[in-house]
Amino acid sequence: MQFLYGETLEIPFQVTECRRRRQSSLLYAIKQEKPITVQIFRREHKSDQWYIHLTTYVPSVPITTSMNNGCIGVDFNKNSVEWAYVLHDGNIKDKGKISFQWKGFSSGQRQVIMRNLVVKLTDMAFNYQCPIAIESLDFSKKKASMSEASKLYNTMLSNLSTGMFREAIFSRCQRFGIGLHKVNPAFTSVIGMIKFMPRYGLNSGTAAAMTIARRAMSMSERAPVCLVRPEDRTRHPWATWNGVARFLKSNFVRRSQLFDWMKTLEKILVVSDNNEMASRLSHVSSQSNRKPGKSPSPDPKHSPTYVQLC
Repeated sequence: MQFLYGETLEIPFQVTECRRRRQSSLLYAIKQEKPITVQIFRREHKSDQWYIHLTTYVPSVPITTSMNNGCIGVDFNKNSVEWAYVLHDGNIKDKGKISFQWKGFSSGQRQVIMRNLVVKLTDMAFNYQCPIAIESLDFSKKKASMSEASKLYNTMLSNLSTGMFREAIFSRCQRFGIGLHKVNPAFTSVIGMIKFMPRYGLNSGTAAAMTIARRAMSMSERAPVCLVRPEDRTRHPWATWNGVARFLKSNFVRRSQLFDWMKTLEKILVVSDNNEMASRLSHVSSQSNRKPGKSPSPDPKHSPTYVQLC
């Protein structure tokens, strides 16, 4: 066949159908007369095989997941991803950890690592028929607070924030009709460690993931009464968690100490000569450890109970 600018070559090829719906997407583009970009190239490292890449518009996939089935919260860490599947009633149903290695790999290999990680998360969401919740990926504050020695980690966070993780999980969720919710990352770690880590026996990462999932479902984040200052009673719950976070940081409290956070804070208050506050916290701790079935006698000295954290 002769063409105006040279000869043409007809190459037969076959598009196989898979979970990505390649064949149906191509037929949709042809039927709807959408533009199709064609790239033909040869890969020497794969026995000089020829490849054809077709790029076109694909039909939008409706969201099939529902918050009624719960939500998967994802907490991204340096070398692992902690996830927690939370039911619609706010209780955790399943949890896990996906480890990965980042150092020493090329950019292409890192993309494959990120893609495989995202596939595992979206497959779980597809099986549970629930959406995924992640923190809004603005790592500027995290990077500013990190030491200069961890340059590789800073680079990783920068790559993630500019496209790699966000693009991978957004693209795959959109392709399979999985809802993706981005939540404010404020105090997710502190809330998780105080409210959920000791209650469910979780690590700090999984507790943060549970907080992320619950936040996506707009569930309560109220702090325990003994941590609420009088001036914070009419304010947003984050005002209390801000005070808790500052208190933990100023007293160098380790995450492992928060499995029994009442005793930890009580000891700190005793050392700081805040004996009145320590006795109040001790009272709350003793009441929480009380055996069920026995009603405590009312004591006006301990009602209401507050702890001044900062």
